[in-house]
Amino acid sequence: MFKIVICEDEAIQRKIMFEYIEVFLKKDIEYEIICFNNGEELINNYIKADIIFMDIGFKGMNGLETAKEIRKIDKDVVIIFATAFVSYATEGYDVRAFSYLLKPISYNAFEKIMLKYFIEKSEEKKLIEFKIKDEIKVIKLEEIICVESLGKYIKVHTKTESFFTATKIKEVEEKLSSKVFFRCHKSFLINLLEVRNYNRKEAILGDRKIKAAISYRKYNNFKKSLTSFLCDKF
Repeated sequence: MFKIVICEDEAIQRKIMFEYIEVFLKKDIEYEIICFNNGEELINNYIKADIIFMDIGFKGMNGLETAKEIRKIDKDVVIIFATAFVSYATEGYDVRAFSYLLKPISYNAFEKIMLKYFIEKSEEKKLIEFKIKDEIKVIKLEEIICVESLGKYIKVHTKTESFFTATKIKEVEEKLSSKVFFRCHKSFLINLLEVRNYNRKEAILGDRKIKAAISYRKYNNFKKSLTSFLCDKF
């Protein structure tokens, strides 16, 4: 069953989101909507969900702090923040926020986010093959953290392992989604969903804390791509 959580302290906003979800999903899939009034209530009663729609401006533990706690128990759930302040939009990369909805939330904005979610979910099911000696290794795109070029070889870093294969990074780049993967350096192709932290010289990726260099010329485009991807350009 498809499970959606609404975490919002304003009753009218919960009602609006509830109705939007019902209109969008209709009876196409079996789903359940679970509502919580604040972050503490969500954390204390958390049930594995597919999507969390969460307000940021809670009293006490705010939405960003709540999301950090949720990530400790669920690394995969999609978190979509609702906020009245655009300034919060760049603060969600460390909790891997999928996107943001700017209050007051229109149905068109909500629908756009949901379509984006289902499109990217379908892309995650895509597979890519790597030849390792005489064997073929098949990897889901969502499992790739980054690809590193090392001369005649590339090193593929996934969520669980790293391995070498004799191919060019450009050939891999052509096979990967341009929306999710970004060439931040001549030697690194990274998954924007896995960015945990960054500075002008490098990005820290995934739970394995893989380091990827960022070239001087690519830094501004990297920031734009990351912000645009996480915030959906509002």
